[in-house]
Amino acid sequence: MPLINVKMTHEDGGATKEQKEALSKGITELFASIFDGRGAKSAVVIIEEPQFKS
Repeated sequence: MPLINVKMTHEDGGATKEQKEALSKGITELFASIFDGRGAKSAVVIIEEPQFKS
């Protein structure tokens, strides 16, 4: 099972739930296309939005 971590900044309010779902789906599809279908149904995409203090 592929475990894919994505870290993105929380700029301008961050990503919406819909955007995160689309990102997760797109990453999973790309992974599966590169690795001959592996992970298409079992990939786990974790999206983290660390908040930085300036």
